Amino acid sequence: MNPLLPACALLVLTASLPALDALDSPAAAQWYMPLRDRPQVRLTSAFGGEQSTPVRDQVATLGRSGGFAQVAGRIWKDDGSEAWLRVGGNQVRLDSDAQLPQSGSLPEKLQDVRVGGFYRMITPEGRIFGVDAEISSPSDHPYASARLISVGGTAFSFFPTTGMDGWQFGLRYDRNSTFLPGVPLPMVAYQWFRPEQGLRINAGIPFVMADWRWVDDWSVGGSFFPVDRVQAAVTWAPGTPKAKLGPGGPWAVKAGGSISAESWMLADLDDPQERLIFRTIRVFVSGEWRPFPGNSLRLTGGRILQRDVYITDTPSVRGNDRLSTDPAWYGSLALTAGY
Repeated sequence: MNPLLPACALLVLTASLPALDALDSPAAAQWYMPLRDRPQVRLTSAFGGEQSTPVRDQVATLGRSGGFAQVAGRIWKDDGSEAWLRVGGNQVRLDSDAQLPQSGSLPEKLQDVRVGGFYRMITPEGRIFGVDAEISSPSDHPYASARLISVGGTAFSFFPTTGMDGWQFGLRYDRNSTFLPGVPLPMVAYQWFRPEQGLRINAGIPFVMADWRWVDDWSVGGSFFPVDRVQAAVTWAPGTPKAKLGPGGPWAVKAGGSISAESWMLADLDDPQERLIFRTIRVFVSGEWRPFPGNSLRLTGGRILQRDVYITDTPSVRGNDRLSTDPAWYGSLALTAGY
């Protein structure tokens, strides 16, 4: 089969966000890759902290620290299919005496343990069919009751057309999504790859992703996932030819901005649809070292320009039960290792 351009993938945006806004590392980047012998096991982890900063209209502050760790391993592989299992945990500590107008104090700690995996098959014609599923409980009291448990899953497929172009189809369900939680969402997109122009685009419903390396070593990219998943960045990766698929060279520097949203379930909320949301707008600079393929160390630092914290039964609507903080500095360290 010809190498496929990874969609990089439907949810891979989260893997490039700062540690506290990317508390899990989805397997989506593997959905569209060619079958390979290695890695058999992959470890992903990140740790970060955010400056304690004043809460607007209150004599209070809010700071956060924490991170995640995940281990994934392949449990099956033959000439045309493979299956992976993964387990991960994350934790965020809140250092705050702030009060939400209606709900009161914020929890001191948020945690989650996730278990999931995926299976896919690749036909001789290069078509891909698969399913990814996960169970989690992002909460201040994980797995304390059935309503604090979230289930998510994606059925995905890829149909090549010419070269590395092709159609992507899928169906996504996520009970804890910040966009239409608990509603099955169809996914339809087309993938373009023009190596001679250094241009890669995935566009469709409900996301858009693009990357353009206009000269050797330099690229600009961006992505949008409704409603609060947006990122744009410029990357300098010495030793990367214009037409290369993916990064090249042992290191890279990236600068950009992002909008992101985290969704957490709280045990003491009466409405099972309500969520605690952290919505963040930030700018960042990161440096990444890749000693060999599949292994990397990334240091990120930047400025939180705006943060809203709120409780709502419609995650995309902030409502009145919310607070906002002043700008703050943050930093994170992320490690990926494969064997």
